Amino acid sequence: MRTLNETIDVFFRQFAREFVQNRAKDIRARGLLNSEDLLRSLYAKVTSEPQAGRFLMLVFAKTYGRYQDMRRQYTKAGGEEMIRLLEEWVEKEGVQKFQKGKYAARLSTLSPQQVKNAVAWGIARKLTRSQGTRKRSWWNKGKTRDIENFYDVLRRLAQEAVAAELKHSIQHGS
Repeated sequence: MRTLNETIDVFFRQFAREFVQNRAKDIRARGLLNSEDLLRSLYAKVTSEPQAGRFLMLVFAKTYGRYQDMRRQYTKAGGEEMIRLLEEWVEKEGVQKFQKGKYAARLSTLSPQQVKNAVAWGIARKLTRSQGTRKRSWWNKGKTRDIENFYDVLRRLAQEAVAAELKHSIQHGS
């Protein structure tokens, strides 16, 4: 028979896996899949010592989805770094993607380097004229829901463990 802390350890590790999977679902649901770097960077590290009652989970997301949340990173649009990062993003997305659709006539005759540069400067100019891009959160709402659900599981496990311990002590007179 497992102790309460050993049972918590099992559920804690399961929670870590599900937490990362749910954040990936949230990212997909919000349409934040520009380069997939954000999805690839998600993982959780669990450090657990059930005998001592210590449980620690760290969740990592190396890339925050910065092109969806430029307002926070770039309060003043422009600059060499921003243009370089945007050109790299266009490269990852695929230059041909930008030579279709709304700007096809303007960009179809340009070389790939010219397309990357035109898209980067277009985004930078747009950011200088507007309030920035709309923030699209993917973290807090789902994170809070998952943690609350996990607390419910912990509460239920503790109640069952206390009830089993009381039953055992009453039956054995200790």
